[in-house]
Amino acid sequence: MLKRTRGGLIAWGIITFFIGIMFMYIYITDYMTAQNRSGLIVGGIILAVGLALLVSGIINAIKVSAINKQIIENDAGFSYVTNCIHCGRPVGCKIQDFHTHGRFPEGFSYCPICKHPISFNAFTKVPDNVSQH
Repeated sequence: MLKRTRGGLIAWGIITFFIGIMFMYIYITDYMTAQNRSGLIVGGIILAVGLALLVSGIINAIKVSAINKQIIENDAGFSYVTNCIHCGRPVGCKIQDFHTHGRFPEGFSYCPICKHPISFNAFTKVPDNVSQH
């Protein structure tokens, strides 16, 4: 099963980082006139949190990409086949066609005919050169 990246970490990291920059800018200009340091500290903390989220999101994306590449390379030359448990038609797919969901933590794929989900556990891994049903 392919892993999913946590794109939300990158998005929230960018948003929080720029909010921190805005706080820093506003309170640096205020610091020049009113001598108020609390806003500068708050801006620095928000900036640091945003930077941490952004960096961890990028690291996650790099690690997940490497893991997915390895999974796809190991699964090259293989397909997954089964008969749909709803309509009985043969279904064949690749590892990239499986998705995760709370109901199917092991993964699932949709039947192309009746559009019902089929669990990963119902599929059999076969070499591509073997006839599928």
